Amino acid sequence: MRLAKVLALVVGLVLVAAAPQTEKKAAAKSDKERLLGSWKLVKCEAAGKLVEEEKLKDGVDFTKIRFDGDRMKNMLIKLDCQFELNINSQPKQITLTEKFQGPDRDLKYYGIYSLDGDELKLCLNEDCKSDKRPVDFPTKKGDPFIFSTYKRENK
Repeated sequence: MRLAKVLALVVGLVLVAAAPQTEKKAAAKSDKERLLGSWKLVKCEAAGKLVEEEKLKDGVDFTKIRFDGDRMKNMLIKLDCQFELNINSQPKQITLTEKFQGPDRDLKYYGIYSLDGDELKLCLNEDCKSDKRPVDFPTKKGDPFIFSTYKRENK
């Protein structure tokens, strides 16, 4: 009888301890599932100023992106990054990794994200050389970050 009570207590404690981890994994999965699909850029800001549309296409063009599984793809150029989400931080974090063959190292974009219905906000480091991660969405002069707002494209 005493052994049964101890076993019930241990099982209860294990279930209580596992519940937050299960909820966190479910929330991360939920965000990954909500990201799936194509997104179109509607606004971009760098150094505290809006970026004009024609300048958005200079360099790496992120005007259209697609999330598929654990990959984020740029639909206009051949860019394919693995992405990881950290839902435990505030704001939520995203890390994009572009893998390279050979001597070049992998490039990492460290950022934060917000997902609200059909609107996605991303703030990422722009040069992949810095391991700095933004702590807020608006950018300031001198920041190495780009803040982009996307709308989900029709399915």
